[in-house]
Amino acid sequence: MILTEEHLRRFARTFVGVSAATAIQLILTLEYGSQDPNVDITRIGAGWLLGMAVILILFYPLLPSRRGQWMLYVSVLPLCIAGLVASVARGPLVALAIAVLIGSITWLSQGRLRMRTALVLLLLFSVGIGGAYLALRHANLDKYTAKANEFATLATGGSSSGSAGKRLDFYRATLAAIPDHLLLGAGVGSWSRFYYGNDLRNYPHNLFLEIAYEEGLLGLAVFLIFLFRLERRYSGCCMNRTRISWRWA
Repeated sequence: MILTEEHLRRFARTFVGVSAATAIQLILTLEYGSQDPNVDITRIGAGWLLGMAVILILFYPLLPSRRGQWMLYVSVLPLCIAGLVASVARGPLVALAIAVLIGSITWLSQGRLRMRTALVLLLLFSVGIGGAYLALRHANLDKYTAKANEFATLATGGSSSGSAGKRLDFYRATLAAIPDHLLLGAGVGSWSRFYYGNDLRNYPHNLFLEIAYEEGLLGLAVFLIFLFRLERRYSGCCMNRTRISWRWA
């Protein structure tokens, strides 16, 4: 289905368009939906969708013209960021921040992005997150406050019994168990039986740790090689197009 660069560009545009619609739906649902504090407003899947859309907007030339690309930055980018905040999903937000930082440093080192442009985009990104948080948190103040407080507690070295704290427990237990099946792993789907004692579709909320435990270092190495080759192939195919798209930046 995706055989050429133009096919990929069309798919990416559709992906961003659907993400923008999802962002609007999340914001409206948060603002005008149920005010019951017992209703879980977290939408992790939608958060990952919007995070990937932000990465596409920032690092992939969706539109050929300078004006069109900047229109995405000032209209669709803030909308997707606001939708991400409305999803109340911290994992996608943290992953996105890391991806944007790594991507910006890589492009700066390769000369594909100027420092001035990087600072402007970083400002848009930061202001968008902060502004959306301040604007939307009133819709469910307890939920937003609890998640923000837990994040701050963990960032300062404290302990928490919330969802983020539980995931850190997953990570610690999985890291300690990986050496028991170091090379080939314990088998596909074995993590749930290891941690919970049942054969259900549970996972440690970390793909790399899950692969390392279930498929061992051999499986993890194959996965990393796949990602590396994919990145090299993408960089090789799109380097010239991206430089042309960003030369005005």
